[in-house]
Amino acid sequence: MADSKSWFPKSIKKGKTVKLTEPVSSRWKIVEKVNEHVEQFEDTELHPSLASAKFLCRDASDPSNKKDAYLRIVQQIPSVKGEFPDHVSREATQFTPELKAYQTLKERKSPNTPKLLAWQQETQDTSGPVPRGWITRIVFERVEGFPLGDEYGAGAFWKQSPDTQMIIRRVLIEEFSLAAKIGVLPPDEGPYSAIWNNKAQTM
Repeated sequence: MADSKSWFPKSIKKGKTVKLTEPVSSRWKIVEKVNEHVEQFEDTELHPSLASAKFLCRDASDPSNKKDAYLRIVQQIPSVKGEFPDHVSREATQFTPELKAYQTLKERKSPNTPKLLAWQQETQDTSGPVPRGWITRIVFERVEGFPLGDEYGAGAFWKQSPDTQMIIRRVLIEEFSLAAKIGVLPPDEGPYSAIWNNKAQTM
């Protein structure tokens, strides 16, 4: 269920520099916070509860690099039951499918997904929401364009002209074909996961 509570410290904000260790040591300066999402379930039997935050950032290790990137932080949080002290210590798990997906795309040189630039996988300490639970930090390139929809549907797609809609359909088929060639087919995440660059006519 959704929760208005923020699970991230206030120190993670504009101007803050975050250090990551993989594949080499790097530093990323936060430009602004983009969003925060919470998925908190009744218990952990089917799926661990998590909180994620996305930030626009830049490479502080290389001041000459002016390209924007995204920092995404995902961490385990207690389930609704786990917010009680006698439950939270038993809920720690390891759950890193997003990082593994980015690493697989990087290894297979995917041409149609954002490039993984840096990452770090850690275990929460005793001050974290779930001690010994996981926390993952991922930095990936920012691609130009706009999502073709949101959680409610493909509104942005239907706002395009009929000619543009036809081009998008053609490009989408081509991109799926390229993904299949490297053995990766995206799950049905909805139109918000497809970023369309109208100027370059790429996805």
